[in-house]
Amino acid sequence: MNLEYALVIPDVKLNLTLLCQVLVQAALSKLRTLSGRVDTLALFSPNEKFEELSAALMPYMTVHYVVADLELSSQAMEPEDRLERIRKAVVSLLCTLVWL
Repeated sequence: MNLEYALVIPDVKLNLTLLCQVLVQAALSKLRTLSGRVDTLALFSPNEKFEELSAALMPYMTVHYVVADLELSSQAMEPEDRLERIRKAVVSLLCTLVWL
């Protein structure tokens, strides 16, 4: 989906829907990058207790959850695409649960 395309559509509701999806996809891309970096840096260990975690790092514990939420919020035209987004969301949610 292209932002320029969204801005030339005369239907305001459709225009806003396309614009929202462009923003969701941009946010997803940035959050996936952040998620990968959090995983690569191994900021959290399964054997750490919650009390041992740095308060500054705690917001990063929610990155996988936010990715999953946005995956489920994004629209897909084809059923196969929707199924793939659901699979990605489940994986992200499972990553979140591992840290809890």
